[in-house]
Amino acid sequence: PLTSFCDATLGQDHIINCFTCVISKPGATQQHTHTDFSGLFGTPLDMFAPSYAINLFIPLVPLNDINGTTQMWPGTHKKPLASPEEHDGILPNVPLGSAVLMDYRVQHRGTANLSDEMRPILTIAYSRRWFIDTSNFATVAPLDLSQEQFETMDDRRIALFERAKLYF
Repeated sequence: PLTSFCDATLGQDHIINCFTCVISKPGATQQHTHTDFSGLFGTPLDMFAPSYAINLFIPLVPLNDINGTTQMWPGTHKKPLASPEEHDGILPNVPLGSAVLMDYRVQHRGTANLSDEMRPILTIAYSRRWFIDTSNFATVAPLDLSQEQFETMDDRRIALFERAKLYF
């Protein structure tokens, strides 16, 4: 189902743009509201552009009122809010075994981690082949994959991880 969704949204030649783990430490406060990429053009034209990148969040602990979650403002990839904090947004409870998909442009933030444990979330960004995230990965490679690992993959996986070749 994920492949079909990405094919329909990003095109059949979509790739994995980055694979990371975001961790919220115990006692971490609420994150600032942000998007993962500010837009292709930096103008209102960005609201009319089709999706070019989608984040898949896979929590490694349940996301809830204690561990915290990712607050999102649906629709803000097409109509950004000047002050999203003035609107409720959504605070999804995400059990283990579930995941969240979100357009790269949606305004969001991590909420406070009120637990005594880390809150790790695997993040996989799928994108159109031509998109390169120059905002979040200016100093670190978004895909840490060895050439040996790459060479053991079948053709479909090689196509998904093609961007990794830039970082060997």
